Amino acid sequence: MPAFHPRFTNLSLARAVLVLSLFVGTAPAHNAMAGVSFADSGPTMLDTVNPLLELDPLPDNLILRGGEHQLFHWTSFDDNPSQEPSSYQAMVIVEGEADSTLSWYPYIEEFTWDWKVPEIQPARGYLEVSVSDLLGNTTSAVSSEFTILYSTTNTPDLPGRLSLSSPVPNPFNPSCRLEFNLPWTGQTSFAVHDVRGRRVRLLDSGVKQAGIHTLRWDGQNDRGHPQPGGLYFFVLQVQTPQGQERLTRRAVLIP
Repeated sequence: MPAFHPRFTNLSLARAVLVLSLFVGTAPAHNAMAGVSFADSGPTMLDTVNPLLELDPLPDNLILRGGEHQLFHWTSFDDNPSQEPSSYQAMVIVEGEADSTLSWYPYIEEFTWDWKVPEIQPARGYLEVSVSDLLGNTTSAVSSEFTILYSTTNTPDLPGRLSLSSPVPNPFNPSCRLEFNLPWTGQTSFAVHDVRGRRVRLLDSGVKQAGIHTLRWDGQNDRGHPQPGGLYFFVLQVQTPQGQERLTRRAVLIP
């Protein structure tokens, strides 16, 4: 089974260095008047390369209900000084209207924002992110669309479709719960990984019958030691008739 690596690898981007030369003449020792000579600086090269920006893909047919917390995560990198992550432009667009109520997690590696889903009538939305460096070079990206429902709206199970719910609650402390729908009997593995891809806890492994299964993580590793606050990934791997499938969700453990 291949190792799970949720982090993106930072890419190096070439940058030009602006060099300015100034030559100052020296006054002759026998003359009381100082003489100064000037030289023109050479040609300059400006940074015109946009920062790197990659959004983590959202699950297909993602459904969010009012009151839930959805984590959005992306990787951004730029050789030149860039803005602080807390000042990046990030908002959720719901039916053409911007909702910028996202909270940045400064203690989590890379860039993670939390959005509390509003209680609104059924709608479609997507995430929009813009990253700029100090020279104004900007990169923008949008996520795939998702569906927003009232918290009281029930959705029927989809037969024949493998699915994994979002962790509840999220963020959480000390524990959270997830459900997955298995449309067939098969070998499954459900584990928790940290932001570096290392397995923290194997929650379940073995043959599971078709149906809905519930698992809970108490914030501890395989040895029973409490884990530090931060971003964690829940990885469900299932052997299907067509091959192995993997579903991933993420949640924040509050210190």
